[in-house]
Amino acid sequence: MTTLRLSNIVWGLGFTLYGFTTKAYIVAILNIIIVGLNSYLFAKERQ
Repeated sequence: MTTLRLSNIVWGLGFTLYGFTTKAYIVAILNIIIVGLNSYLFAKERQ
């Protein structure tokens, strides 16, 4: 479960960069929210 969440964060960050380069800002912003949520849950799980 932990590795899945970590790859999710990496994938989300890559997609965010892609969103900004293609001017798809809505997609990029949504991905930032998803990545933030994933990072928060990941940090909470590790405690």
